[in-house]
Amino acid sequence: MKIFQHFGYYLPHSSIFQRSYGTAVSWANKQPGDLICYNAINGIGHVGIYIGNNRVIHAGSTATGIHTSVANYRSVNCVRRIVR
Repeated sequence: MKIFQHFGYYLPHSSIFQRSYGTAVSWANKQPGDLICYNAINGIGHVGIYIGNNRVIHAGSTATGIHTSVANYRSVNCVRRIVR
């Protein structure tokens, strides 16, 4: 995710590897900037960035582009804190 590079954090490209990057935090303790990792049939399917007020920003598809959604719009696998 390019936004993290702007601040000196280099995340793996694949959502499968992003779920183990940073520090695990509970859903109740999520903060803006945390990664929200969503479930898929075969594991991690998608990752968004929590922006507060129960919203995430994420790249949906080439058709929808980058947009915001309710943070729990899909089944959540984990929350990861990248920024220290």
